Amino acid sequence: MQGILIAVLGFTLYGILAIYPLFLQPYFNPIGNTLWSTTMSVVSIFYFIGLLCTVLDMSKIWANVVIWLFLSLLLIVLPFIVGISTFKRGKSLWAIKPGEEIPQLTENNDIIILSHRQSQQTINNYPITATSTIIQLKEKNNSMGIAYKLRYANGLKAHELSKAYLLQAYTLLTRDNLDLDNIMNFLDKAIQYETQAHNIYDELLKAFPFSVQVLRAYGALLRDIYRDDDTALSMFNKANQIEEEMANNDVQNTQDDGIKKEEKTRIQNE
Repeated sequence: MQGILIAVLGFTLYGILAIYPLFLQPYFNPIGNTLWSTTMSVVSIFYFIGLLCTVLDMSKIWANVVIWLFLSLLLIVLPFIVGISTFKRGKSLWAIKPGEEIPQLTENNDIIILSHRQSQQTINNYPITATSTIIQLKEKNNSMGIAYKLRYANGLKAHELSKAYLLQAYTLLTRDNLDLDNIMNFLDKAIQYETQAHNIYDELLKAFPFSVQVLRAYGALLRDIYRDDDTALSMFNKANQIEEEMANNDVQNTQDDGIKKEEKTRIQNE
């Protein structure tokens, strides 16, 4: 009776220890959880065989044959199934699987603060004047150049990649098992791309200080990554003000052209 009790307790205890890493994944590395579950399942098998030995009459040949068949079959099948299941479950918990590409996001999701570096206040160095419309009209022609388009496209791409890497790092941080290597890798990538986007927008803003397109893109970067909402809002307001000024000047130019035409027609009639 004592042997049966020990066998039952041992089988139950090590059986629980075998499935514990399968569901809770206590170790950081899936391989560690797999080794744990496999080892505990092997121990539980021997306790189960011990239970059979206490129940069966081991003086019989058929009982020995049954015991050895059960032992061989269980040692081959059970640890393999438990180990594979534990490993696959551990890998499924990670946000990024091996070989996966980082998606480029298009939504304006709120992103955690990446750094507290003070952004450059380039926008404040260029006050709006009455000549801004002329500069803007010149910039329209210049901004259509290939170099401008490429730099602006690279800035947008770096901005989106920075958001994507940052989101993936944040997703990993919400997991029960923290993949520190991947988290640090994604944060490094996010910093790399946000710095690249920041430098590109800063360069474009210095070359085209009244570009509505650049102002809004730069403001979006400061809002999404740096969480510098005040500077971002000032850039958005600056872009809106330039657009309003351009619209007013267009209306004024249209009215002036109309007056000139009327004056010319009146002179011709006289």
